Amino acid sequence: MRRSGRRDLQNFTAFLIGKKGYDRRTAHNKLAVVAQFLKTNDILRLLKKSDWPSYVEREPEVYEPEQLDKLLAACDLRNRVLFEFFLMTGMRDAEVRHTCWSDISSRQFARVKSKPEWHFTPKNWEEREVPIPDKLMQSLREYRSWVGAGSRLLFPATVGQPDRHFLRTLKRIAWTAGLNCQSCNTNKGRCRQGPFCEHWFLHKFRANWVAYSSNDSGIWQTYVVPFPIPDAGARYQISTDGGQQPRWRHDGRELFFLSPDKKLMAVSVENMGSTPQFGAPKVLFQTRAHGPLTAEEFFTYDVSADGQRFLINENAADNPIPADIILNWAD
Repeated sequence: MRRSGRRDLQNFTAFLIGKKGYDRRTAHNKLAVVAQFLKTNDILRLLKKSDWPSYVEREPEVYEPEQLDKLLAACDLRNRVLFEFFLMTGMRDAEVRHTCWSDISSRQFARVKSKPEWHFTPKNWEEREVPIPDKLMQSLREYRSWVGAGSRLLFPATVGQPDRHFLRTLKRIAWTAGLNCQSCNTNKGRCRQGPFCEHWFLHKFRANWVAYSSNDSGIWQTYVVPFPIPDAGARYQISTDGGQQPRWRHDGRELFFLSPDKKLMAVSVENMGSTPQFGAPKVLFQTRAHGPLTAEEFFTYDVSADGQRFLINENAADNPIPADIILNWAD
């Protein structure tokens, strides 16, 4: 390892792109892993800036809320829950295809595990747990009561085996719902004549947006990035003078956070597609939310689905109203 040099890393990059067929972005990421490993072992500054594979940052394609509403409205129960599962977990096609009921925990997460009987292994051999939001958990319960206990798999094919035609199903329903773009011309057919639209694909469900807080700038700020691939597009700073504990309104049209002086702030959100637009933060009201947060308590408030009501865990008032306790009142 000590004899590793710049030429070795250049050859490694050429191997990734030329022999393995990786795109330049993937080669860049894999080269970064090797460079970090060498850095950990005090082997530094082997690469020049020009040695790193260049690539174009691409904005992730996402479905607009109106498109999703029409798509889900055109689905039966099984397919509605299927596409909700894709949308709300960010899991890959093969991961969803091999998810079993035993992988769904009552603690609201889905396990991504190897399934040797179907020759399935998670990407990069990494098993993991994926959180399940309340709405999806409710849909899964409804779906479970409908399908019964006939199959291990959540979304099996008719013969009980993994369904390998999710994409075909998606394109068929998009066509039925009148959601084709009407301009694609593929080797399978024309978009305006059948279920062939290239703008409907499963990976597009994975490009959602997540809000989080970070102090990497020296002050806690609230940001929004694509999820689950946060490096696939721009990072949007939402707060201007500090912010933590971001919470979405149910329809994604508004984002809330707490300012450093514990004011509840609101930001309007438009066009939650590939390039969302965020309004200026506005003060809703002053809170007495307690802090700092602990490892067990990530949020000190919650918001109703319509964004009109808030439940806040506040510090007691300076002059609390006294309470009278009567003992032995039943005697």
